[in-house]
Amino acid sequence: MDKPAFLQQKIAPGETPGYFDSVKTVEDILTKAKAYCSAKMGVTVTSVPELLKTSHTGAYSYFNYSIARQLGEVLGRVCKNVKAVYALDFAENIQEEKWHEIDQTIHIILRVERKTNSVAVLIDTLHDALIQQYKQLLGKDTLAYVLDAHLVDDEDIKSRTGYGALLGSVYQSPIHVWGEKLNNI
Repeated sequence: MDKPAFLQQKIAPGETPGYFDSVKTVEDILTKAKAYCSAKMGVTVTSVPELLKTSHTGAYSYFNYSIARQLGEVLGRVCKNVKAVYALDFAENIQEEKWHEIDQTIHIILRVERKTNSVAVLIDTLHDALIQQYKQLLGKDTLAYVLDAHLVDDEDIKSRTGYGALLGSVYQSPIHVWGEKLNNI
């Protein structure tokens, strides 16, 4: 079976011709996320994995924000159907006495022109690569889930249905991390 067209696209102009390499893409994303987290927290890049292993909420907030932003860039570049990406801020919902049970999942909402299987397949491909890299980074063999992605279109936003209701919410508004700003739809 041939690869879908979006998996055959070049990652960036000027690169060596080839297919979309989800493993290499995720490796690059995690390297940049560690550097971003390190800079924000004033620690060395090599200490970031240890902070993540101890479920440090600040480290996870910076790390996951960087990953969400970069995933948005990749998804938008590879799939023109993606208009914008939003991250749900999980850290504000953590109860202090349960800090060790921090939600390590990256929660994103993708605003798309149309909900298509090709976007879902691309997300699944990146998720599989993320899981493999997270297992290595955190030393967890049992990790099975790190990316929670939801597709919404303009109709979901207009009718305030499902995750579309969160975009523009006064109470639990996601963080815009990539793409077009949401105008009054």
